Amino acid sequence: SLMKRFDTAPPSDRENRDFRMNVEYLANEEKIANFTYADFLKETDGLKFTGEQWAMPQVGDVVTGTVKVIGEEGAFVEIDSHKVKSWAQVPTKYSSLKPVSSVEEAGVAVGQVIEAAVIEIGARSVVSGDKDAVQYILSLQSIELENAWEKAMAKFDSKEGIDPFFKVTVLKMEVWGASVMTEDGLVGMIANRDLGNKAGDAGLVGA
Repeated sequence: SLMKRFDTAPPSDRENRDFRMNVEYLANEEKIANFTYADFLKETDGLKFTGEQWAMPQVGDVVTGTVKVIGEEGAFVEIDSHKVKSWAQVPTKYSSLKPVSSVEEAGVAVGQVIEAAVIEIGARSVVSGDKDAVQYILSLQSIELENAWEKAMAKFDSKEGIDPFFKVTVLKMEVWGASVMTEDGLVGMIANRDLGNKAGDAGLVGA
């Protein structure tokens, strides 16, 4: 901030003692960083950050991030796939296509690098101590849903080498048949006519 003020200030202010800077110190810092403040201004379009390389993630984008913290609300992630690092959260309800009670149950761990879809931007942060902070909301569920449907369509299309059958778990028996879930987390149904003599059998639930 001070360097910006010094760079853009009129000549009279540059002579003000309050703006005096340790030139040797700055030169050494630039040498260590391997770029100058002038380089930084050029790269950031005069601190406007308008270049394509500074584009922030948008809803629908798939981003890569590293899980830094896991809490009761979900996993907190540092987005790594854009030039400007950003904080994000994967809420527990979006951590898996299958029902889970925690992100750990979904297989998420601290230090893990994940790919997730951006489903909300500018969300109020749930991190205590910073009421004005905002964050991205990410979903692993969206990625899993897309992959699950891709596998399912391969079965429907009878692609060579693909097992046409689904392994499912019965969630609930209904008057019309059974509500089931595939191994990938897709929810479907089996009509009574396809259950044969097992129609209405509550013993199938969980099997």
